[in-house]
Amino acid sequence: ERWPRAPLAILASDLSTRVALKLFGQGKTADLLLLLDPILDLQRTLRDLHHRDLVEDRKAGLRFGLLNLMGLSIDADGFLDDAVAGQYVDFPSVQHDIERLRCHVRVVTTPAAGRTFVQPATMEDGLIQQLIEMLGDRAAAVSLSSPVVGEELISEKHRETCQSLIMQCKEILSPRWRTCDPVAEADLEDI
Repeated sequence: ERWPRAPLAILASDLSTRVALKLFGQGKTADLLLLLDPILDLQRTLRDLHHRDLVEDRKAGLRFGLLNLMGLSIDADGFLDDAVAGQYVDFPSVQHDIERLRCHVRVVTTPAAGRTFVQPATMEDGLIQQLIEMLGDRAAAVSLSSPVVGEELISEKHRETCQSLIMQCKEILSPRWRTCDPVAEADLEDI
């Protein structure tokens, strides 16, 4: 018997998208993964953020101690060691996880101005397109017109963005929802 009985959608953003792909590539079940501004190549992202190859430096034995990673102070040595050991650092490891993924995937990108920490290089590299091609008809890219974080959240444009995400979920999780009543939302004035 399947648990949960209701369709399950997982939303992961930035770095957590890589963890979600690993987890659900190892047999965890979900019906839909929404990957918001995904980081698919951790090594490249860290190189872009810190202007040096932290992964290769760590493999060579350099120690970093505490490091700011996208606004969080982390034990860089432990994080990098775990990322390498767990095969989270590069796109070939993503490809391996994608080959075993069985759920639908929507790669959701937002305007660069709305991103909080990192401008993923994955779009320019074509990594998102490669991911979508590998998954075939179970995957698609969705580009939102409005950020999902920041000061612009309480606006009609943000409401439209949220509706777009909800429709992506409806189309995959339950086609009958398309004919149901709209999702109840709070009034912008009440927010």
